[in-house]
Amino acid sequence: MMNLPLPAFPLALARPLGLLPVDLHSRVLALICNQVLRVPLREGECDFLQGRTLEIHVQDLGIRCRVRLAAGMLRASRANADVVIEGKCGDLLLLASQQEDPDSLFFSRRLRLQGDTELGLHLKNFLDAQETPPPLRHLLERLSRAIPPSA
Repeated sequence: MMNLPLPAFPLALARPLGLLPVDLHSRVLALICNQVLRVPLREGECDFLQGRTLEIHVQDLGIRCRVRLAAGMLRASRANADVVIEGKCGDLLLLASQQEDPDSLFFSRRLRLQGDTELGLHLKNFLDAQETPPPLRHLLERLSRAIPPSA
């Protein structure tokens, strides 16, 4: 399979994504996370999220996703968030693809954590310890090259 470079991602075309309901974004995020975190979920490593709502806010796209752990799976949530991680799309992609150290993203204020900071730090450490599956990591890396991080 030839590895063609991705064109620069036109954020103006992505803005309509922000018009979609939070519930739709949240369902997609839950579906992806349930696949990627299948083993840790099964082994109870995510139990610290039980009954707690995590929100991811992609500021430049106007997207908010809320998920909650219930019955061993992440599910879309309409509850108020216990913890919010927010930043621009490019920076969140760097975090998700593990291309940049989470601490440097947070300390440089490119990503922000609000709400229950203890829960947020636990989540950050958990995610930092996870190995992103190679196909997903490759996709996230390519997307992060196409969408510039914040300056």
